Amino acid sequence: TYSRATSIDPSRIVSREVTDMSWQEDTGASSTAEDRILAEMGPYENYVIGLLTNCGTLSIGRLHNMLRVFVVGEPKYEGKTQEQLAALLQIMVAKQKVVVSNGLYSRQKAT
Repeated sequence: TYSRATSIDPSRIVSREVTDMSWQEDTGASSTAEDRILAEMGPYENYVIGLLTNCGTLSIGRLHNMLRVFVVGEPKYEGKTQEQLAALLQIMVAKQKVVVSNGLYSRQKAT
């Protein structure tokens, strides 16, 4: 059976342009959504940095598949979606830890 959604969960919004944060109008709500994403996906941030360090540039699909293969300990990556990874990557781009160009992610160059 289906149920009608009474509200939209911002973490489930998928955008082709990861840097597009136009849906975040209320800073209080966006900070709560960001905190929730970081609590759920934050443990994988170092894995993402490591993969981008070793492999150079990767698409989100390739990153997602590599995380599913290489993250075997706790917390397990199993069951995480590509949309959840996109939300984490969006936060990492905003914090200038990674850069995205034409859908490919890479490490932020040191200046």
